[in-house]
Amino acid sequence: MERRYFLQTISALGGISAAGCVSSEESTPTDTDGDGVPDEHDYAPRDPSVQSKSDIQRTKTPAQDEETRQETVASTTTVITTTPEPTTTSTPTSTSTSAPARVSAGNRIEVDTTAIDGRIHHFVEYSLTEATIQVYAELLDAEYVNGARIGVLLSTYPSAVSSAETLSYAESDVIHDVADSDTRVTTALDFTAPDEPFYLQALLFPADKDISDVSREDIDSLCQTDRLTVSTGELQRSPFMERDTIRHSDYERINVEGSYLLGFSGETLGRRWNASFVASKTGYVNRALIPRSYDIASYVRHGLVEGTADVLGSILDNEAERNGITGQREKVEFLIDFVQNLPYVPDDVSAGVDEYPKYMMETLVEAGGDCEDSSILLASLLLSSSFGYGTVLISPRDIWPWVY
Repeated sequence: MERRYFLQTISALGGISAAGCVSSEESTPTDTDGDGVPDEHDYAPRDPSVQSKSDIQRTKTPAQDEETRQETVASTTTVITTTPEPTTTSTPTSTSTSAPARVSAGNRIEVDTTAIDGRIHHFVEYSLTEATIQVYAELLDAEYVNGARIGVLLSTYPSAVSSAETLSYAESDVIHDVADSDTRVTTALDFTAPDEPFYLQALLFPADKDISDVSREDIDSLCQTDRLTVSTGELQRSPFMERDTIRHSDYERINVEGSYLLGFSGETLGRRWNASFVASKTGYVNRALIPRSYDIASYVRHGLVEGTADVLGSILDNEAERNGITGQREKVEFLIDFVQNLPYVPDDVSAGVDEYPKYMMETLVEAGGDCEDSSILLASLLLSSSFGYGTVLISPRDIWPWVY
């Protein structure tokens, strides 16, 4: 079985926190210049007279608001190279995979598992009264020696005006030997659909623990559904800010139920390598809806604090070792090659504005970004626990008004 790493997202465990099951600490925003605007939302965090770019000059605004923005992959992409000027590459093919929901008897949605069977845990079918989940033993992180239970949460879908909130929860009977053999589990639900869009997510936790007492380390986050609504009495998918399937020579994104399968390949020091993982759609949407900041370093801090940098860094460190790339300098070359293999896509093409810094998850799911986006991604990986290198981000003053 192909090993697919799960790139942990805030949304995957955010529902548990919202349900009051896992505690979390909130950091106090930093306001360096004392102007009342946190650094991450302050255009000039060291200048109290400037809070936004409009305080300096008029700039172009987004052509679409966050609720309706449906971004597309650039028709012409370029590969980031070590030279100042990016070079043009071929256009990736794009095919839509967001098919209309198939509603069977009992208003149940069946999942197309063609691309995910044997690769990731997934929903097989689901409704508001029952959900069937496929669990693969080889993909579990914990051993569950005393058995396990599957928990299913119904949460509101993140939007521009509100974050996800868990509304309902159900759990299965005890499952034995789940870490020894593949298991298909059907769990009874008693959910009522909210007025706003929502989604289901499934997780696995030890049977000898109460869900209110488990820590994040105890949980295997299994899978999510697509964004859902109920219309004319029927449960149906309702896509929002989704990305189509694309295939490129060194990059692949496959749109599946609740997630994107991401695959990367390249060459470092004459050795071919590949890396793959899963990113949840809610994780991507959560980041895409965060208001943009002009403090570039805050994007690196975000990836480190919420864990994406460490998880992705660990995946790439393992892939480097698996491909015979073991030296410290070789691994740095590997990280550089990984980032530079992503297509170069200017902000005015991908976001409709002149400057639009992206979080790590956005750059990866969107299949590229511009120079600042690749710098954020590389700095985050170098600073991750698997590599631990110090980094310096330098922003030229003709682009940004300060140096880090």
